[in-house]
Amino acid sequence: MGFYEMEPFGAIRDNIHSGQIASLIYNSNRRKNAKPLAASDFVLKDRESKQDETTGAFLSGLRMLAKPKVH
Repeated sequence: MGFYEMEPFGAIRDNIHSGQIASLIYNSNRRKNAKPLAASDFVLKDRESKQDETTGAFLSGLRMLAKPKVH
């Protein structure tokens, strides 16, 4: 487990590599006004990961709204 944390391998790493290649190809061929995309935009995610990400973003937004304003 320690080695995997230092040097991940397997499907997850392959997915990241594919995302890097896809973003390189996309960004080198995109229109001038098009938004550049990151490798993470091309990485496949399972439903559970997407749900966790969406929930995290929602909770983060709520935390920002709940912070007291300093005058």
